[in-house]
Amino acid sequence: MSEPGASGTTMTVAFAAPRGGNRLATLLGVAALLVVGSGGTAAYLAWEARSASASEAVPVDALYGIAIDAEAAVAGDEAALGDLQRQLKLLKDAAVLDPTAPFATDPHFTRLVNNAAAVIQARSALADAGRAARETRDLVPRLLAEIGTLASALPGASLETARRTLERFELRAQKLQLDVTALAAGAANPNQAAQRLAESTDYLGQVIQALQGANTGLGLPRVTAPEAAKHLQALDSLYTDLNSAVRRAVAAAPALPTAQSAARAITADARALGAAAAATGEGASRTAGKLLAWTPLALAVGALVMLASARRGRRATQGERPQPAGDSASAR
Repeated sequence: MSEPGASGTTMTVAFAAPRGGNRLATLLGVAALLVVGSGGTAAYLAWEARSASASEAVPVDALYGIAIDAEAAVAGDEAALGDLQRQLKLLKDAAVLDPTAPFATDPHFTRLVNNAAAVIQARSALADAGRAARETRDLVPRLLAEIGTLASALPGASLETARRTLERFELRAQKLQLDVTALAAGAANPNQAAQRLAESTDYLGQVIQALQGANTGLGLPRVTAPEAAKHLQALDSLYTDLNSAVRRAVAAAPALPTAQSAARAITADARALGAAAAATGEGASRTAGKLLAWTPLALAVGALVMLASARRGRRATQGERPQPAGDSASAR
């Protein structure tokens, strides 16, 4: 302990500087931790939002897919029936992975699965009726065009005799097409439609047989001219295909009402479940979005606080630093 002047002052600075340095280092460490913690929180929230979105995407997509496929399944669309079965499997797998998911505990889900099983069980009948409707739409116009060409080849007197019968033939064929379409779409009573289809196909067959000379009850002339005979042969071939399509539709008729009602119920339930799942996912995404939106502001505020504290600490340290000896002597 010599002079209290320079040595004392030097001793004071030696102890003051470390205190200011420790304080500044602490503030910077806290700032670094805040930045790292906030960044980690933001990353976690982003991951959580993506995970929630991904987990909800499969049920929502599957539900809306089922709603669309069920509508087409009513008309016997074979591709839609296959997609319905595939989408149902995705939905059931998602329910197994997360049994507590809102859609998995909803009564609509149980009803949807049961109705889907009924539709899949009647898949063959629905497909047969749908295919019969498509074939009928193709065959009837060709059948009518062929008999029109055949009629124009008949002699005048024969054509006049056959005109009324041929007009009824055309009306019956058109009625048959409407009945098959209505049956396949679930818009007709299956028993009544089947009865009308049987009557229509029977009448068409009688007309063709009469033109071939095998049925004289309708009073039609037998076709003998070579050109007309070609058209009659083509007409008979088209009728055979049409009759086969109608028979498939009639055979499928008993299974259609239950399956078609189940398909319509599936559409309603799938849409209700999809809307609920989408709303839940949207709410979770909004919540995560709000939290993520506040993260940059928290970082900015934290950084400003740390900078202000660091500046105050630096000024305090500079205030404790002694003046040079020359300045002290000049002052005296």
